[in-house]
Amino acid sequence: MRSKIILLFTSFFVAIGFGSLFSKPLTNQNIKPSEPSISPEDSIKGPFTRKHIKEKLIELSKTKGPEVLNPGAMCYEISAPPKRAEYVCPKCGEKTIYTESFVSFITNDIPSCRYIVNSLKGFNAVLDESQFCKKCSHNIKSPELCFEVKYNDENETHKTCGISETDMELVSEFLNGSLAHKGYHGSEEPLINYIDRLETLLDIKITDNK
Repeated sequence: MRSKIILLFTSFFVAIGFGSLFSKPLTNQNIKPSEPSISPEDSIKGPFTRKHIKEKLIELSKTKGPEVLNPGAMCYEISAPPKRAEYVCPKCGEKTIYTESFVSFITNDIPSCRYIVNSLKGFNAVLDESQFCKKCSHNIKSPELCFEVKYNDENETHKTCGISETDMELVSEFLNGSLAHKGYHGSEEPLINYIDRLETLLDIKITDNK
């Protein structure tokens, strides 16, 4: 009799154990995580072809621009530029001294343009500074900075000279999908206002009559 009672209690607890096992709620380890949602990216991804960039320029030309733009700071103190600038050619290493003209351009614009061009991805973009080097360019009195671009589906390189920091900002903003150009003191303008300049810099005309 005693053995039967022990057997009944044992069967009862075993049944409870199996019941709790099968009724145990699923944990995070048992649930397959859902796939993360992929948000659309605004930037234009390379490698770039001429056709791809032309399509994006046409798309930009049809936009109205942002409705809200930052007016920028009203007051801003500008420090006086140095009176002398030493330009070091990245190609040959030669030093050229500028004492009046181009001092601000050499100390501010060229370093900024270098940084922006180096950050451009998707096609071959090169900054040509050779006109500022007296060794590389002997007889140039008014040197200009040049921007070279070559698309991945072409062998020809397009060069635009007389570029500025603003030009490189426009290219970077366009490739990053921005609809606004950020100017001095944080002010903003619709990027569509600069579409003609972008056509020149990127060597792409979006209309036949241009």
